[in-house]
Amino acid sequence: MEPKAPCNPLLSEKSGACPLRGDWISFQVVDETGDGKPYAGLSYVLQDSAHQKYPGVLDADGKAKVFNHYQGPVVLTLDA
Repeated sequence: MEPKAPCNPLLSEKSGACPLRGDWISFQVVDETGDGKPYAGLSYVLQDSAHQKYPGVLDADGKAKVFNHYQGPVVLTLDA
């Protein structure tokens, strides 16, 4: 039996080797363990599947929208 080739998620059937740009994402951050108020004015950094970073600040409702990022999973980091 031949050994399996290492798995590379970028080369799967769902995504090409070169991710496409042009997606957008929106999100809202609220205090789920307290009173449910939004985290207004909190700084964040969104990192896309191509490791591009998109810094921003949540609006008064704790919401943000990031345009023109690369397709695939994203990581959201919030400042303390």
